[in-house]
Amino acid sequence: QRCLVRRRVCLLRAVHSISRDTSQMGCCFSCNEDKRSQDEPSENSRLLANPVGNASQHSFHDSYGGTQSGSVHLAKGDDQNALNRIIHQTAANVIDVSALNSQLEQHEYLNRGRQYAQRVSVLALPAVGLPCLLSGNSAPQEALSRPPVAPQQLQKMDALMEKVQQVLADVQVEHKEDLVVQLCSPP
Repeated sequence: QRCLVRRRVCLLRAVHSISRDTSQMGCCFSCNEDKRSQDEPSENSRLLANPVGNASQHSFHDSYGGTQSGSVHLAKGDDQNALNRIIHQTAANVIDVSALNSQLEQHEYLNRGRQYAQRVSVLALPAVGLPCLLSGNSAPQEALSRPPVAPQQLQKMDALMEKVQQVLADVQVEHKEDLVVQLCSPP
């Protein structure tokens, strides 16, 4: 367990140092972000409200180690606070879909089911089935009233089919030339 604790501490220190270093290295998030109004929606603002009810709204700038006025910096030796901060940021970034207020009533489910069925019926292709008889035969009763095929003819057909299967099984590919040919000769 001591080894696992040491690994966690090393990992947390590495994450903390990387996030601190990236905020100083010409990051995309410059100090101009602080000048913008916090009420205006931007590409970094949240699209969904926080369903858990946490009052803390972290900007994208915070998650990469940037500084804001009033933010508390962690001491290097305070690994538990660093772990709690990472867990809190992860919990803030997770969207709990089950907590959103999007419960449908039974009649809404039925209405949506009808709408989907109508849309599918409009888009659905008609079922294509193979006809049981030849399409060129306009009088199926004549084909059905004919005498059956003689057993000798059936035996001939079976013998021919066996020969065809044997010939297909005996087909072999002979190597004549390479499939890949150089188009230009090397100099």
